[in-house]
Amino acid sequence: STLGLFRRVTAHCRVEKYDLQAIMETPLGLSAEYVDMEESILMMTTSRHTMMRRPTSARQGRLMSADMSATIHFPNGNGQTPFDEDEEDRAYAFVFDNGPVVLWGFDDLAGEHQFLYCLSQFAHGEILVHLQCVEELEYAFVDTLGRSTQVPRSRIRHDRIFLKTHEKDERVAVSVAMAQSVRLSIFEEALEAGLQRVREIPEAMVERGTTKLPDRAVSERMCEVFLRMLDVNVVSGLRGVPDYFWENDTWQGFYTRVYKYFEIEERIGILNSRYDYIGELFTVVREERQHGQMSRLELIIILLLALQVFATIFKDILERNIEG
Repeated sequence: STLGLFRRVTAHCRVEKYDLQAIMETPLGLSAEYVDMEESILMMTTSRHTMMRRPTSARQGRLMSADMSATIHFPNGNGQTPFDEDEEDRAYAFVFDNGPVVLWGFDDLAGEHQFLYCLSQFAHGEILVHLQCVEELEYAFVDTLGRSTQVPRSRIRHDRIFLKTHEKDERVAVSVAMAQSVRLSIFEEALEAGLQRVREIPEAMVERGTTKLPDRAVSERMCEVFLRMLDVNVVSGLRGVPDYFWENDTWQGFYTRVYKYFEIEERIGILNSRYDYIGELFTVVREERQHGQMSRLELIIILLLALQVFATIFKDILERNIEG
């Protein structure tokens, strides 16, 4: 059976940003190195002989609460540390400066949560719990599988990844795509959470013919939609070839297959369509408000003209009475 040869790889996104330089400067008991020239991806590794230590100074921050043990191990379900010095038994963590963390070989959920908790001291901008997302796959090395195992040509199918080599760069390629997918999930969850507020606007317009939203609120929400579109399409780096592959394109083809597996481009297209619809809705609301303001202005002008006519007539009547 090949079931025991597959291990977990998970992508998490709990924060907006990590200070990778601070992680590098803090003695955590794990080996750490940048994997790209821009120093935007940090790789951390551990084995049975390594652990994450409690910091010894206030500058390092608190790694664990007082009721936790002084070291963090990453046990498997049998209570045994699953890592030895063999490459395939090491655990890897790829920490991205824009928030995602991709964990390879952390076979115990408690170990993952403890590791992420320890990283939280280096985080900026915590993402709301109901928006936090996790991507989970399984992976195995092709050379450890029997000949009876059919490896798909794309080397990713049914949430399983088949690694051709033990090189870190191959795992980086998968990690970049998983990080993009989990980051995109945050935008998807945020949009779903905000749809209820948006849905109330057309419902109010159907019932009352207008909305009670003040002009400033309409403008703010329109700006929020445009900023979200900018984040998804430009700022977050979800589109185009990541900078990492400009330096090392060996595994770019594999990255592209994983990227397509997560349907990232299609999901971005759906997000953009929804943002467009919401933007059009707020445009209609603004035009309706402007039309209402113009109607009130026209009514005021008509009333002023009517008052002027009445005043003129009244003046003529008074003058005639005085002359008579």
